[in-house]
Amino acid sequence: MTKLPKITNKQREIINLIFRFRFLNRIQIQKFLNHKDHKTINNWLKDLKEKEYLERTFKTTFPENTKPAVYHLARKGICFLKEQHNTKTVLKFYRENERSTSFVGSCLLLANIYLDLEERSKGEIDFTMAVKSGYSTHLLADLLSDLKPSAHIEQLAAGKTKQYFLEILYNSPPERLRQRIKKYLSFYESSEWEAETGGSFPTVLIICPDNNILRYIKKYIQSKLKLLDEPDLAIHLTTEGQVKEAGITGDIWQLP
Repeated sequence: MTKLPKITNKQREIINLIFRFRFLNRIQIQKFLNHKDHKTINNWLKDLKEKEYLERTFKTTFPENTKPAVYHLARKGICFLKEQHNTKTVLKFYRENERSTSFVGSCLLLANIYLDLEERSKGEIDFTMAVKSGYSTHLLADLLSDLKPSAHIEQLAAGKTKQYFLEILYNSPPERLRQRIKKYLSFYESSEWEAETGGSFPTVLIICPDNNILRYIKKYIQSKLKLLDEPDLAIHLTTEGQVKEAGITGDIWQLP
């Protein structure tokens, strides 16, 4: 195996963060590292790019050129991760250049939600959020790895715990969107979650990329809930724009 170029411990953290969320920008990386100097972050990222651990996407046309550059794993970054994870886990990273703008946006949104909940956990309410890359080592690994929600969130307040499945939809063909909803409904009807955890089924939070898809998904869910014997499954919907404005803890959710 070719020897990989030397990098610092902080640069290793950056690679692992991008493994966790797939796509991150410089501002997000700086917040995750809790680092005050953006110049240092930029130097670390520049070095990782030059050493082919990361690739950088930056558009030169307005208004995209006002947004921070987005980073994803490059060839040597993937080789670095193979030392920590099995080959199958990291194979998908070889095709990151082919991901749609909508998919990249959903990854960035997920990272922002994580950072927001982390900030809000400093008060009386505590949030714990797991994403797909961490499901294999989660206490509920089998259940989460089967359903594959965008995230699993636990909210602890006043000694009580609430659980949520977060699903971030991106611009996909209608059939694929329906398949994701069917997955949640089938999982709910199986009662696997209740049998395994002894608790009630988590509330499902669905973030749609725009109002058109929200209306489509809302109508589809309404038709499916009518077919359930006990339609008490809690599903809340909103749009990406509303989440960006108020965060997922804001008054932005609507019922199907």
